[in-house]
Amino acid sequence: MTDVPEWVTLTESERVVWSGRPSVYPYALSTVGSLVLVVLGIGVWLVGNGWVDVGVPLMSSVPWGLVGGITVFLGVLGVAVEAVRWWSRQYVVTTEEVYEKRGLVSRTVTNLPHDQVQNTSFSQSIPGRLLSYGDVRIDTAGGGGAEIVFENAEDPDAVVEEVTRHLDG
Repeated sequence: MTDVPEWVTLTESERVVWSGRPSVYPYALSTVGSLVLVVLGIGVWLVGNGWVDVGVPLMSSVPWGLVGGITVFLGVLGVAVEAVRWWSRQYVVTTEEVYEKRGLVSRTVTNLPHDQVQNTSFSQSIPGRLLSYGDVRIDTAGGGGAEIVFENAEDPDAVVEEVTRHLDG
């Protein structure tokens, strides 16, 4: 059995059948870019503070150590932002409802009882098809579009199958 997150309220007969977070792959590209900034910033800091000689005179009016430090800070901040974006989302499917949670400090939880679900679908980009992630959309009757979207869910076709199996059951 899947662990029940503290923000999910189950009835006596209800149980969790699927739980997940977004795939890490979509966040990896931004994280790699941020890590490149960190390495670049360390290099600029080392050269700017005279620890490494590049054999080329540097403009002395530029505070290279500060430029390197700011670059490292921005890179670390980028990694932290991507980690928080990934960690702040969680999705749960139970035998009776579908839940989506967003946020860490402040949070928003959306839940839909299965009897309100009208349609389920998923979409995948080319990288999503190659790496097995995509967006799962869960629509309600009378709603103006997707009521819950599991963004970048791993194995989205399996998630739609799980929701549909419990809708039909």
